[in-house]
Order: sequence, then structure tokens, then C-alpha cells
Amino acid sequence: MSFLPAVRDRLRGAEVPGVKQVHGAVQLNAALALLQFDADAYVLQRTKTPAPNSLVNAVQQRLTVRLAVLTVTRYANSRTGEEQADEIELKSDAVVAALLGWSPDATRLQPLTYAGGAPLDGGDDVALWVDEFETSYLIRSV
Repeated sequence: MSFLPAVRDRLRGAEVPGVKQVHGAVQLNAALALLQFDADAYVLQRTKTPAPNSLVNAVQQRLTVRLAVLTVTRYANSRTGEEQADEIELKSDAVVAALLGWSPDATRLQPLTYAGGAPLDGGDDVALWVDEFETSYLIRSV
């Protein structure tokens, strides 16, 4: 079940400060390889973790899916480190506000919960911050 396009659309429409372009994992891999980021945010699936089967003679499992939103803040020579840190925090807060409690598919997916955030090394020209979220849904084979 791919719900990442809905997450990208949600971020594009949420008026997150400084986030105009949102891409996916393929574009992120290329950007990381070159350390050239052409988007302001990237959305990708991190993990799928199954719970044990809850049925006998059939299979029903709850899958917990963790997704990541990587935001990019470009360094500008005129800004101080404090101003850059403020921008990173504003973007992260806006991403959390746009996604927390929202479900890309309310009929199948639990609302997104916040799973934490951390900085990543982006090289000399950008600061990278990743916020992670979780949702879950049932899979079954009867």
C-alpha cells in the first residue's frame, strides 16, 4: 500500500514555510549522491514492521509503517547560525503540524503519530533535518 504520494501532496498544500517542492525517495537518492538538493523536502518510507499473526488457520497482522520527511535548509552567507537554526525549527514544526493526527487513507490507515526528529549531515551548503512518523494498518490472508 503506497500512501506516500498523499503525504507529499499534503505537505505541498499545507503551506509549510520554505517548502515549495516535495519529492520522493528516488530523487533523494540522487540528491544525496551529489549533495545537490533540488527540492525543499523529501518523503520516503523507512520501515515496515509486522506484529505477530493474530489468527489460527489464517493470517492477520498489523503492519506499522515508519515514514520520514527530510527538510532541506540552504545556507545563505548573510544569515547567522542562529537564524538558520530558527528556520530549521520552523520547517520541522510546520511539517509536524501538517501531518500529526492526519491519515492519508482514513478507511485503512491509523492517523500519523510523531516518532521523532534529528539532524543529518548535508555538507557545507545545506542543513538537513528528518522528522519521522508512524501509521499502521492490517494485512490478512484468509
